[in-house]
Amino acid sequence: MDSSKTTYRPDDNPGKFSSPDGESGAGLAKSPVAGFDTPGSEPVSTTFLEPPPATGPILAGYPPLKRGISPNVFWLILSGSVMLVFLLVPILALVARSFTDGALGAFLSAPSVVEALQLSLITTAITVALAVVLGTPLAYLLARYRFPGYGFIDTFLDLPIVLPPAVAGIALLLTLGRRGWAGQWLDRQFGITIGFTTLAVVLAQLFVAAPFYIKAAKAGFESVDRNLETIALSLGSRSFRTFWKITVPLSLPALLGGIVMTWARALGEFGATIMFAGSFEGQTQTMPLAIYASFDSAGGLNEAVTLSVILIVVSFAVLLIFKGLSRFGTRAWSRLEQVNLLGKSQETPG
Repeated sequence: MDSSKTTYRPDDNPGKFSSPDGESGAGLAKSPVAGFDTPGSEPVSTTFLEPPPATGPILAGYPPLKRGISPNVFWLILSGSVMLVFLLVPILALVARSFTDGALGAFLSAPSVVEALQLSLITTAITVALAVVLGTPLAYLLARYRFPGYGFIDTFLDLPIVLPPAVAGIALLLTLGRRGWAGQWLDRQFGITIGFTTLAVVLAQLFVAAPFYIKAAKAGFESVDRNLETIALSLGSRSFRTFWKITVPLSLPALLGGIVMTWARALGEFGATIMFAGSFEGQTQTMPLAIYASFDSAGGLNEAVTLSVILIVVSFAVLLIFKGLSRFGTRAWSRLEQVNLLGKSQETPG
């Protein structure tokens, strides 16, 4: 049978197709694809053909169209609206308060606000960079290999996510503080003090935020088809090149999602930071600590409102940027998938 000829047969459908004059459609022909010839018909030149009009039997399995909103959809909209209002109204109230009372203009250029914002942006950027550099090999190891103690390590990585931040701060203080297990050795041998410094801020953020990236990267690496890596290696590509050219692009949406979660968690970190690094203005006082400290300062609530609005604006802007990068990564992933499918279709014998 010639594959370029396509004939529409009503017998292929569950219902019976009848022509307007009541005769059977067995002798009718239709071309579902533009440019294909069918017996007894002229070549079709249109790019789209609507299906033939069907009568009652062919639509018997479909429910009738309903007018209005069903009760299930109504309750979904109602409950979803309640949650949306609960999440949105406090943010809008905070922003409105900053403009109506003039707090945003009065404290926007205050030294404490500027220093807290700069410190938060710098420390979170360093935290994200360390999480990516140090967490990617661990995530790839967990995604590609199974070894004794795998379950323990995988579960242990979830522990900082569920631990109260204050517990994380105490743990870091007992380990890296001046009298901690490793901290006293570093102080005695090299004169290095970590606790209550800017480095302590970074380490506190890294401890509580890095697991978010590791778990997301692990899931992304596990979703990559390993046959693609095997083919690249068999063609002479080196391991690192295969990882960078194939594995990373295919798992890029998950990696970017992990970076966003890590940055957001580091930016909002409070408990571990105040326990391990303290709250020293210009040195360890990040935005969350500055908001808490502003209640006891001369600015009071107005300064706290200013810091909160700035934190909201910065967070929203960074999230928009990362979401744009994530969509770019998704499009790259889709293009690679299309290339993969095209290659497989060409390898299939006709």
